[in-house]
Amino acid sequence: MQSYDFFVTLNEVYDQVPTPYLVIYGGGNILLQVLNWFWWETSVVFVPGSLISTFLDRFSKMMIALKKRFQSETNGHKVVNGHNTKI
Repeated sequence: MQSYDFFVTLNEVYDQVPTPYLVIYGGGNILLQVLNWFWWETSVVFVPGSLISTFLDRFSKMMIALKKRFQSETNGHKVVNGHNTKI
Protein backbone atom coordinates (compact mmCIF):
# COMPACT_ATOMS: atom_id res chain seq x y z
CA MET A 1 0.00 0.00 0.00
CA GLN A 2 2.82 2.40 0.76
CA SER A 3 4.28 1.74 -2.67
CA TYR A 4 1.03 2.82 -4.29
CA ASP A 5 0.86 5.90 -2.04
CA PHE A 6 4.41 6.76 -3.05
CA PHE A 7 3.50 6.65 -6.74
CA VAL A 8 0.43 8.80 -6.08
CA THR A 9 2.72 11.33 -4.37
CA LEU A 10 5.19 11.20 -7.28
CA ASN A 11 2.32 11.76 -9.70
CA GLU A 12 1.15 14.81 -7.73
CA VAL A 13 4.59 16.49 -7.82
CA TYR A 14 5.93 15.26 -11.18
CA ASP A 15 5.95 18.81 -12.59
CA GLN A 16 8.00 20.11 -9.61
CA VAL A 17 10.68 17.39 -9.56
CA PRO A 18 13.36 16.83 -12.21
CA THR A 19 12.73 13.81 -14.44
CA PRO A 20 15.90 11.91 -13.38
CA TYR A 21 14.66 11.98 -9.77
CA LEU A 22 11.26 10.63 -10.81
CA VAL A 23 12.91 7.83 -12.77
CA ILE A 24 15.41 6.96 -10.01
CA TYR A 25 12.92 7.06 -7.12
CA GLY A 26 10.11 5.43 -9.10
CA GLY A 27 12.44 2.72 -10.43
CA GLY A 28 13.92 2.20 -6.99
CA ASN A 29 10.46 1.77 -5.53
CA ILE A 30 9.57 -0.83 -8.14
CA LEU A 31 12.87 -2.64 -7.59
CA LEU A 32 12.33 -2.65 -3.84
CA GLN A 33 8.83 -4.10 -4.21
CA VAL A 34 10.10 -6.82 -6.57
CA LEU A 35 12.87 -7.73 -4.13
CA ASN A 36 10.41 -7.81 -1.24
CA TRP A 37 8.10 -10.08 -3.22
CA PHE A 38 11.01 -12.33 -4.20
CA TRP A 39 12.24 -12.51 -0.58
CA TRP A 40 8.74 -13.34 0.66
CA GLU A 41 8.17 -16.04 -1.95
CA THR A 42 11.51 -17.73 -1.31
CA SER A 43 11.37 -17.50 2.49
CA VAL A 44 7.82 -18.81 2.87
CA VAL A 45 9.06 -22.24 1.84
CA PHE A 46 10.29 -23.80 5.06
CA VAL A 47 13.79 -24.59 3.98
CA PRO A 48 16.05 -25.62 6.87
CA GLY A 49 18.24 -22.67 7.72
CA SER A 50 15.96 -20.06 6.14
CA LEU A 51 15.05 -16.95 8.07
CA ILE A 52 11.42 -17.94 8.66
CA SER A 53 12.20 -21.51 9.72
CA THR A 54 14.88 -20.21 12.10
CA PHE A 55 12.41 -17.72 13.58
CA LEU A 56 9.69 -20.38 13.97
CA ASP A 57 12.16 -22.78 15.57
CA ARG A 58 13.30 -20.20 18.12
CA PHE A 59 9.73 -19.02 18.77
CA SER A 60 8.49 -22.56 19.41
CA LYS A 61 11.37 -23.23 21.81
CA MET A 62 10.57 -20.00 23.66
CA MET A 63 6.88 -20.96 23.94
CA ILE A 64 7.78 -24.41 25.30
CA ALA A 65 10.08 -22.82 27.90
CA LEU A 66 7.39 -20.34 28.96
CA LYS A 67 4.74 -23.05 29.28
CA LYS A 68 7.13 -25.18 31.31
CA ARG A 69 8.02 -22.23 33.55
CA PHE A 70 4.44 -21.26 34.41
CA GLN A 71 2.86 -24.71 34.34
CA SER A 72 0.64 -25.64 37.31
CA GLU A 73 1.31 -28.82 39.28
CA THR A 74 -1.48 -31.12 40.46
CA ASN A 75 -0.59 -31.14 44.19
CA GLY A 76 -1.56 -27.51 44.87
CA HIS A 77 1.83 -26.01 44.07
CA LYS A 78 2.45 -23.65 41.22
CA VAL A 79 5.74 -22.99 39.50
CA VAL A 80 6.44 -19.22 39.59
CA ASN A 81 9.73 -17.92 38.27
CA GLY A 82 11.18 -21.37 38.45
CA HIS A 83 10.28 -21.94 42.16
CA ASN A 84 7.49 -24.06 43.64
CA THR A 85 5.07 -22.04 45.76
CA LYS A 86 2.01 -23.08 47.75
CA ILE A 87 -1.24 -21.73 46.30
